[in-house]
Amino acid sequence: MTINNKTYPLACVWFAPNALYTAFAAHEISHGFGLNHSYDNSQKICAINAKPGEYCDPWDIMSASVTYQFTEQNWPIWENISTGGPGMSTPNLLRMGWMPTANHGTFQIGGGEQPFNLRALSHAQPGVPLVVFLDLSQVPFFDAFYTVEYRQGDGWDLGFVTSPSAPVTARLQGGAVLVHRWGLAGEPASTLIETPSSGALVAGDTLNLTSSLGLPYHVTVKSIDTINGFATVSIGPGSG
Repeated sequence: MTINNKTYPLACVWFAPNALYTAFAAHEISHGFGLNHSYDNSQKICAINAKPGEYCDPWDIMSASVTYQFTEQNWPIWENISTGGPGMSTPNLLRMGWMPTANHGTFQIGGGEQPFNLRALSHAQPGVPLVVFLDLSQVPFFDAFYTVEYRQGDGWDLGFVTSPSAPVTARLQGGAVLVHRWGLAGEPASTLIETPSSGALVAGDTLNLTSSLGLPYHVTVKSIDTINGFATVSIGPGSG
């Protein structure tokens, strides 16, 4: 942008009055930071003129209005009720460099079954994992690099337990564990791995994944503790 005859590497986001509400504005401002839309791996069409899978992650702000939102009392549109949320998925946070390395956990290939206590993204604590990296690629960080996160139905994620379109399982347990494929530069940063409950994993659920070499791995949710803001997951080889 050129301002007073001087050029700056800036992005500008302009909003019409009826577009300036949290759920929409946060999405468009994130585009200004360079983020693209989030996807899921279902290949379904979730919005007009969208690519297969585009806008299909209802847990992530980068899927725009096709998300689990909550009633926002603080920023009404022309005196009408507006909506807010959800927050941002782990791959998008990582793409922007907004998650400290001290909050990263890693599944060790060849190490057998491994348990992890994951803090909710809305209840972060210094040095406690918010994400587990699960790299099942033949070439490290390539075609099968996954992130495991826990999202609790409060804060900017309140819509996970108040939106009637959110899965009943997530609403009953107060949140859900989600698995995403983290894309390389030039690809969508975030692709949700679908489940029968729109990607949600709750206590007792298992998601099976396959490595680049065709080997099976699993992510199992052992428990969700909304009082203390964390979920316990177990990751290991083989089908769960």
